[in-house]
Amino acid sequence: MDKILIRVDYEEEDLEIEGNVSAIDKETDLAQERWTHDQLNAGNLFAWCWVKVTARCGPFIGSDSLGCCSYATKEDLERDLLPEMKCNAVADLKSNMQRAVADARDLALEAKRLLPKVGKLPVEMEEGS
Repeated sequence: MDKILIRVDYEEEDLEIEGNVSAIDKETDLAQERWTHDQLNAGNLFAWCWVKVTARCGPFIGSDSLGCCSYATKEDLERDLLPEMKCNAVADLKSNMQRAVADARDLALEAKRLLPKVGKLPVEMEEGS
């Protein structure tokens, strides 16, 4: 049975917390930065992470990703981000499949054009390594 498989990966964010976690006012930004550091030190990966959603159908893949995510819990992050990210990954999957169909059509047309000429075309050597 054909189906779309969704995979969600979470990784530590590489970007600095300072200057990236909030942009409200200096006091709020500093408080948010402190909270984020405290949460990370307590082992909360979701306090400052990068999220990637991958949609796979057969050999085709689509994805969406977002960095600088800051959440108290995995559940909060998934509630706020995953519905839209899943839709985006599926839309990217569909676009990649449409591109593959167009590319295959172009390749088939080129093969159809060249096939009768194979054996009649001049052969030249190309320099190798």
